[in-house]
Amino acid sequence: MNTKKFILSALPAALLGLGSHPASAGPFSAAADINGSSASATGTNPLTGYVADGGFDAFDTFGYYANGLPGGIALQRSVDLLADANTYRWVDTFTNTGASAFSGQVRFFGSLGSDGATVISASTGYFKVSYEHWIGAGTGDPVLALVNGNNAWALSNTAASIALGDYRDDITLNLAPGQSISVAHFAILVRPDNTTTYYDATASIAAANTLATALVADPGAYWSGLSGGQIAQIANFSTATPNGVPEPAGLALLGAGLGSLIGARRGR
Repeated sequence: MNTKKFILSALPAALLGLGSHPASAGPFSAAADINGSSASATGTNPLTGYVADGGFDAFDTFGYYANGLPGGIALQRSVDLLADANTYRWVDTFTNTGASAFSGQVRFFGSLGSDGATVISASTGYFKVSYEHWIGAGTGDPVLALVNGNNAWALSNTAASIALGDYRDDITLNLAPGQSISVAHFAILVRPDNTTTYYDATASIAAANTLATALVADPGAYWSGLSGGQIAQIANFSTATPNGVPEPAGLALLGAGLGSLIGARRGR
């Protein structure tokens, strides 16, 4: 296990039906570009740990709490770029430091690099896939899979959406005095090459959907570097496969089909 904070995180090859790490759609590598450190950030400021660009204009500042935090709510944040997986992970722990119960919302927010040309190709209660639409299926920005959870808590306590090039997840907190709860978010970047301005995004969109579906079905591979206690406190993810998510065998077939599609694209 790599003990550096800049961690290689990969889904099991059998899960995706691929022979390498899940970012096998092409050679693109996300730039850390995290406010706080080039590889990871930990802090209490709601703005600490946002990603400025992420590489190839993936973001125009992503992953901070719009409007700050309510009074009496403290935030401890950890954000990492999981290397080779082209995946950003935010783990935010909210604590009620007041003397009375708190009930209210905080907004996880970010501006996408696709701006007004954002196309949403998939939208579920657990993830959104978007890309920049300019010419046909062409795009210069990475395709994004934005994952906000995989369980009933995520469905009832968050409201993730994309509108006008902005991503927002309104998170409802109900905390007793002294109580803490953690919420995780993921952003997966997929781009099949890093040289051309426009390309057929079909393979990248398929890859983003496959990766998001796999993460929702089994997020365990994406918890590298976190302790068991930290993982147990994350409210919007569980290890159980939620209803409507393909079982691993179905994902393997999907991954095999994706591999054939990518191979066909590269062979042109």
